[in-house]
Amino acid sequence: MEEWDIYNKQRQMINKTAIRDVTELAPGEFHLIVKFIAINPKGEVLLTQRAEYKPYGLYWECGGGSIKKGETSLEGVSREAEEEVGFKVDQDRAFLLESKLYKRCIGDIWVFPQDIKNEEITFPDGESINSKWVTIDDIYKMKGDKTFSPVDPLDREMYDEAINMIQVLYPDYLK
Repeated sequence: MEEWDIYNKQRQMINKTAIRDVTELAPGEFHLIVKFIAINPKGEVLLTQRAEYKPYGLYWECGGGSIKKGETSLEGVSREAEEEVGFKVDQDRAFLLESKLYKRCIGDIWVFPQDIKNEEITFPDGESINSKWVTIDDIYKMKGDKTFSPVDPLDREMYDEAINMIQVLYPDYLK
């Protein structure tokens, strides 16, 4: 049973919890979700392929999920990265790129400028079954052939913003 803290639209916890797939959120109630964009020194993005049994099964996407009760956004996105692709996030280098309000959730997009080697990637929880490093142009090809998840928010503008922030924060990272 997965529990979530509930927030108002100002992102304040309202001292209420929800149970995933059980609790129906009332109008004005939101739960927190996260996505991570792992970017290697070549500027490539780590994509994972969702397990077939999941919604949007076999689509490629940036990883992420729901924040559990008591977690911060960074703690939750770090847990999701470890569960989905088996790597520990360098929390000192991770940064929040944006936070958006959706119909029933608040979505935080995190960037991980990390040089994760393919041999370090595993799929501990089975939600992801494959991974690959791709360019932003590859992602647009995947969008065209409908293999990139239609619900993943990553687009060129978001990618460019992430790259610009990496260049400001870590000027020697990108090669």
